Formats: sequence, structure tokens, C-alpha cells
Amino acid sequence: MRYENIPQTKNAIVSAQSLHNIEIQSFISILEKYKQRSLQITRDMITLFSFIRF
Repeated sequence: MRYENIPQTKNAIVSAQSLHNIEIQSFISILEKYKQRSLQITRDMITLFSFIRF
């Protein structure tokens, strides 16, 4: 008898996979926020330097 056929093990595997998916999605959303924030900072820096130069 393989361990994947035991219902508790099946449930544990499925819940671990869904938890993993949730972690990946939250990590991706954090990266997206960071990317937007860094783009904003870059734009602010460019604006600041253009003010300093002229």
C-alpha cells in the first residue's frame, strides 16, 4: 500500500500544495509592490536631479 492512498496523507499533501501556492502568490504580490515603489523612487530621483542640474 502506497502512502499517497491514505486519505490523511492525501489531505496533507493537498493542503501543503495550496499553502505553497498561497506563499508564492503573496511573494509575487510583494515583489510587484516593491517594483512599483522602486519605479516611483527612480522617477523621484530623476526629477530631483533634473531640478539640481538646471
